[in-house]
Amino acid sequence: MTELVLESPRARGLFVLTAHPEGCRVLAQRQIERAEAAFEKPLAGAQGKTALILGSTSFGYGSSTGIALRQAGFERIIGIGYET
Repeated sequence: MTELVLESPRARGLFVLTAHPEGCRVLAQRQIERAEAAFEKPLAGAQGKTALILGSTSFGYGSSTGIALRQAGFERIIGIGYET
């Protein structure tokens, strides 16, 4: 059974504060598929290492960068961000 989820759009300036859960899942899956296509094999020297993402505060650049680094072979991803 499919659960109906209604989200009322809320925004602060240019930033949307709410999103539909299924849309987020689909977007994440697309990013994973793109990363898999970009990195057919891990980067040399990435295995077992930790990557640090500065500015990892949203589902945008921080999330997609983490997905790409994970696919590139990094074992751990640490994201640091600051929002006001």
